[in-house]
Amino acid sequence: MILPALILALMVQAAEDGPQPIERQEPMYPAVGAQFGIQANCRARFDVTPQGRAENICVACGTTAPADLPSSAADYVAQQFINASRDAMAAWRYTAAPETRVGVETQFVFRLMEDDGTPMEGDVDTPSLDTCDSNRISYLSTQTPQAQGLN
Repeated sequence: MILPALILALMVQAAEDGPQPIERQEPMYPAVGAQFGIQANCRARFDVTPQGRAENICVACGTTAPADLPSSAADYVAQQFINASRDAMAAWRYTAAPETRVGVETQFVFRLMEDDGTPMEGDVDTPSLDTCDSNRISYLSTQTPQAQGLN
């Protein structure tokens, strides 16, 4: 049995006076990923409001989905990791600040563990956040070709 066990969240901060987390929940491992042994690296960029909430969340994920998987299925799998990351981040809370802190980054590493507790093999690309523009955010937030403007 493969266990979805290892999720790491790494906060990347440009300065020590950046937002300090006071409540962070880790994302749930997507069921489809665990069921089919798919792992992922996800990067996220977001803003922290003066009230300490994460908003304007953009997530990009690379997965170990098999190369012979149809692109629509691979996109669906990646979307599940994106959704898990965004759902967790929406609940995060940071210290209050006088103004919005823009462009905070973090990374999620979704890894499966073998029965003996060792990490499962698999190379996963870490995607670029260059796609975090309004068009990509719209694409990542929708699942229908019509909503994505692909038809």
